[in-house]
Amino acid sequence: DGRLGISVFYHHGHDLNSHGSLQCPSSIKPDSNIAELAAICWALMRHPRGQFLALFSDSAHSLKCVSAAGRSGASHRRKRRQCGADVRWAALELLIRWLLRLRTAQTCFYKVPAHKGFKGNETADALAQVGAEKGPPLPIPFVC
Repeated sequence: DGRLGISVFYHHGHDLNSHGSLQCPSSIKPDSNIAELAAICWALMRHPRGQFLALFSDSAHSLKCVSAAGRSGASHRRKRRQCGADVRWAALELLIRWLLRLRTAQTCFYKVPAHKGFKGNETADALAQVGAEKGPPLPIPFVC
């Protein structure tokens, strides 16, 4: 139905924990890359710019795209072109690039194994599923 669930999970009871849904137009085929990038975007929009942020994701593609977004140089421009080749998530990557530039504290990205018992990732996946099914729409600009 074009509905994606996203989740940002810090730890149990944290004020910035959130989950919800994104609705893609019928002309856009939703996929997990859009959901992962939207979750990263949501975290960057809500986390205080001046505080350290560690982001964990099980999506190698999304992490490759955001690591290229925050850097300059020829090899990173090539990675950005590869990631941005799909128009479904090009606008999200642009927004993430700007959000990273606005941050005044360090932001670190970490790859975690998918569905291997990493508690925070399993919780985020479960909340994203709830978000897709009945979560409130999240106001993420430029999505889909």
